[in-house]
Amino acid sequence: DASESIAALPATLDLATAASMGLGEAADITSNIMSAFGIAAGDASSVTDILAAASSKSNTDVSQLGQAMKLVGPVSKGLGISMNDTAAAIGKLSDAGIQGGQAGTTLRKILLSLAAPTKEASDAIAAMGININDVNPNMVSITDIVDKFAAANIDAAAGAAIFGQEAVSGILALTSQA
Repeated sequence: DASESIAALPATLDLATAASMGLGEAADITSNIMSAFGIAAGDASSVTDILAAASSKSNTDVSQLGQAMKLVGPVSKGLGISMNDTAAAIGKLSDAGIQGGQAGTTLRKILLSLAAPTKEASDAIAAMGININDVNPNMVSITDIVDKFAAANIDAAAGAAIFGQEAVSGILALTSQA
């Protein structure tokens, strides 16, 4: 409502200034992410702070983060993954050149492949010596998942079997930066 919009305006203005973008674009990105993660308007400043931090600490910008979040945000929320952890993973993908919508699509595929693995994926995970529950995003954090695959030295063949050809580059990028 109007009072919620007014309450969120200072944080959105700060984001627009920090990101050198128009207020309308900053407001659209912020509100889309808040909707995707079920974040109340009163918490707009935490959303804009996360976006500003992620864009300043990685090879992405607020616009690209917004593109990625609109694709992976609802899945992350559904799996109980925080906006902060999602933004951090997008930042790491962006550092490897997987940016914007591609980062969102890649991270969504990684998460969904682990939340409901195929028989082939389950077999490949087991062959790596990993318990499927130890990489289930419903049960463990993105960081723990990446650490498990990094410790098991995931390679392109295993990554393709688990995540498919579209997302193998994403898991390899994440594990190389673990």
